[in-house]
Order: sequence, then C-alpha cells, then structure tokens
Amino acid sequence: MLLVVRTIPFLLGVMTAGLLLLISALPNLVLLLSILTVLGVTYGIGHLTGFGKDLEGWWHVAVTPVLFVISTIAFMLFVESQILILVLPIAAGAFTFFFAEHLFRFVHLPSLYQPYALEHTSLVLHVASMFFLSTAFYGLQTFLQIPVWLLAIFFFAFSAMMVYETLWVSKIKDTKAVRVAVIGGLMFTELFVVFSFLPTSFFVNAAASTLVFYVFLGIMRASFLQRLSKVVLKRYAMLGIFMLILLFVTARWV
Repeated sequence: MLLVVRTIPFLLGVMTAGLLLLISALPNLVLLLSILTVLGVTYGIGHLTGFGKDLEGWWHVAVTPVLFVISTIAFMLFVESQILILVLPIAAGAFTFFFAEHLFRFVHLPSLYQPYALEHTSLVLHVASMFFLSTAFYGLQTFLQIPVWLLAIFFFAFSAMMVYETLWVSKIKDTKAVRVAVIGGLMFTELFVVFSFLPTSFFVNAAASTLVFYVFLGIMRASFLQRLSKVVLKRYAMLGIFMLILLFVTARWV
C-alpha cells in the first residue's frame, strides 16, 4: 500500500502539468479542465494524508496546492507569451510534485523529512498564488471592466485564506491565525483597491501587492515564532520599501 501512495506525488505533478497544458491548447474546455485539476489535486493530497486518518486537518494542507493551481490557471488566461504558456504548466506541475513529496515524507517517512520543508514550500506557493491571482483580478478590471468593489470581496477571501494557511502550517494557534488573517485580508484588499487606480500595468500592480504580502507574512511568522528582532524587522522593512520603489520607478506609467 505504501508503494502505491509513494507514486502519488509524481502522478500529481504529471497530472497538474498535463491538464494545464491542455487548458492552454483547449481554451474552450477551461472550466471542465480546471474542475478536473482541482478535484485531482484535492483527492491526491487527501489520499496522501489518509483523508484525516494519518494527518488531522488534511483539508488545510490541500488548500495550498488547490489555490496555487487555481491562481495559475487564472494567470494563464492573461498571458500572451507562448513560451510562458508552456513553462507555467510545467513549473506548476513541478511545484505541486515538491509539495506533495514533502507531505509524503512528513506523513509516511518522517525520518527523511527535512524540517520546515512544508512551511517553506507553502510560503513559496502562497506568494506565487498572490501574484497570479492579483494579476488575474487586475486583468479582469482592465479588460472586462468588472467593478472594483466586487473584485475586492473575492480578493479579501483569497488573501485572508492564504494568510491563514501560511500561519496554520507554521503551527500558529487558530485564534491568532484567524485574527491576523482577517486583518491581513482587509489590509491587502485596501491595497488592491488603491493600486487599481494607479496608471500602471496590472503586472506591476500585482507585483506590488505580492511584495507587501511577502513582507507581511515574513514579519508575522517571525513574530509568532519568537524570532522577530529589530534586525529582522528592519531587514524586511528596508527590503520591501526598496523593492517597491525600484518597481514603481522602473515601471511604465500610462
């Protein structure tokens, strides 16, 4: 039985890459293929964890790769480069594989599990998801003229969920994680609305939102894990400010 479970990370990676490539080749079937991808990833992660038998709260773990593939699909709808259309599905499949592989080792082979591998991989997937989803949301506003207030509602839900999942996988207590998730979701939603009025491309606005998201998560995780010092806080603040200035200075303003 363990040998069968051992193949799941590889199968998940191949399945994710294959279905995302099909989406780029068959855009008319994007909804069906997206549903199949989400169901496949959810079932694969659930099977790895015994659907709660081997890991309680398995659905928390499943949320991260599911949000990642959904955000990747949304991002692909606004990508024009043929190279990126091919690279993104392969990269998404690779990251899904690595996440599932770390999860398999954590649950079934703890002696081979590298400490904090899931935490670090989840952080990477959440940061990527934030950029992809932000790009898609700004793109919907630009091309389909969807009202900002409507997009803000969904953006709040997604951003709060990603903040919560990042803190949950870092073993932060639920009461604290929920409170920070709500506050963070509101803050990122406000930034989303503010950036939407800037005369810059939606890629630039998405990158700015992602930078703030990364800095916020880094500071919150360090604080809850008793690792936040003046040096760490200064490093995150200076890095975030410098990258934002560099981003907006080098961006093309309409």
